[in-house]
Amino acid sequence: MSDRVRWVAGDVPGRWRLLAWAVLFIWLLPGLLGHEPWKPDEAYTFGLVNHIMRSGDWVVPTLAGEPFMEKPPFYFICAAFNARVFHPLLSLPDAARLTSAWFLLLTYCFVALSARQLYGKGSGLYAVLLLTATLGLVVRAHQLLTDIAMLSGIAMALYGMVLARQRWLVGGLALGTGAGVAFLSKGVLGPGLIGLGALLLLAHPAWRTREYALAMLTGTLAVMPWLLIWPIALYQRSPQLFDQWFWVNNIGRFVGSVHLGPPATPGFYPRTLLWAGLPTLPLALFALWRVGWRNALADPVMFLPLSQFAVMLAVLSLAADARALYALPMYVPLAVLAVAGLRGMSAKANRRISLLANGLFGVLLLLLWVVWLVGVSGVPGVAHDALAVKHPLEALRVSWSLLLPAILATGTWLWITLKAPLTAHFSLALRLAAGLATSWLLVMTLLLPVIDAEKSYDAMCRGLAKALPAAHGCISSVLLGEPQRALFEYYLGIQTVSRAPTEIDEHCDLVLVQEHDLAGRRHADFGTLIWRGHRPGDERESYALYRFSVADSASD
Repeated sequence: MSDRVRWVAGDVPGRWRLLAWAVLFIWLLPGLLGHEPWKPDEAYTFGLVNHIMRSGDWVVPTLAGEPFMEKPPFYFICAAFNARVFHPLLSLPDAARLTSAWFLLLTYCFVALSARQLYGKGSGLYAVLLLTATLGLVVRAHQLLTDIAMLSGIAMALYGMVLARQRWLVGGLALGTGAGVAFLSKGVLGPGLIGLGALLLLAHPAWRTREYALAMLTGTLAVMPWLLIWPIALYQRSPQLFDQWFWVNNIGRFVGSVHLGPPATPGFYPRTLLWAGLPTLPLALFALWRVGWRNALADPVMFLPLSQFAVMLAVLSLAADARALYALPMYVPLAVLAVAGLRGMSAKANRRISLLANGLFGVLLLLLWVVWLVGVSGVPGVAHDALAVKHPLEALRVSWSLLLPAILATGTWLWITLKAPLTAHFSLALRLAAGLATSWLLVMTLLLPVIDAEKSYDAMCRGLAKALPAAHGCISSVLLGEPQRALFEYYLGIQTVSRAPTEIDEHCDLVLVQEHDLAGRRHADFGTLIWRGHRPGDERESYALYRFSVADSASD
């Protein structure tokens, strides 16, 4: 049988499967290494990891000397362990960031197992490639975020639901353990989504069985240690902190009684999925259109991922806070459901979408190479000057450690583009994943120095360190955000004492101000200015250091 006939029949040659796994690692590794913690989410997460490394206290997440009760500590503990194991081979931020890679690999594993169980042999790699090609996942998956651990818990629980009808013990253990991982990563939202999804399956007769009931009972028992050990330890340490975590940061955040995050707007997640859900959302919708809604709801294979996506979309849409980051769990059932759409696509549709993907990614990759060439060469001058207005292009350099991976990845993409058949389902999944993976690698190699200079606080903190008096007391801070407090502690070893703009702290002789809206206060009210700075390319967010004295305040 010729390779072309084997492709169309679904029997993909082994060397192409190996190439697909290479594409997955081209996507996985760039962005995890080689840069400082970036604001906002990575910065405060690294601050919490740094505290566990220094103190060994895993019960109370602490940020720059103050309890930070937004999330349970599971991800922070894992990241602290990785940082200890891989440092000094890697920098502390890079070593901690590897934690996201391990959780992503777990997510890959359980998504593949779910798709294989539902659709048959060979479908697992389809699902993983489609998840890799999901636009909304690529940036967040490479950051130091608790949401990545929650994502792996969601994927594990989904596999437990898939397996529960045939192997109730293993399925129940996977269901409960996944819910536990999600809980200790992000809080009650994860097990809430999983629990509601597991109950919704009872609406289908295929799950109203003795085996599924035993799986749910097993899952309930399996999740209990995850739900109890840390909350009990936290309550024993401080009932007040327990209340702050459970009532304020879980219940209060969801219902909107506290205002801790960006408020939700009507239709936020459907609008977000229009771009973040590409290409899995269109493929999933095509699968539903192809078989019809009634048939999809009657078919247990399609009902499972569809019901889990519906639960997640409904619950997240009801929450008072909304961010594109919170949509990550929905990409797991979407990727599994999209496999049905991909495998039901005609050869003609495959060809058209493959050509479209080739053209779009070809233009994007060419643009990235051109931007890098303009940045390092300065030619043409007009384009270079236009880019330099908002970006620190002086950070760009010709480095073979960054340039060689970019060349190899671009060559891999060209090989797939030219050699893979245009009409094969596997080929389309591979093209989509390879195009996004190569684009991401080029951004995280060619343009990484510029992005790191823009998002890192390293250079600014070095400037502040030079301005700090040799002998000084405590430093109070005004309007200093959580990411900034974490990074000032990491880079400079200082823990600031938070105060309101109208308060006077007579015990601290220095005041560090993040210059937002200062409620009408004059800068002179904080004392004598001794330093002002900002990150390269970001003049909207500036910081000022003042020397404060009670005598100066009284004279004002």
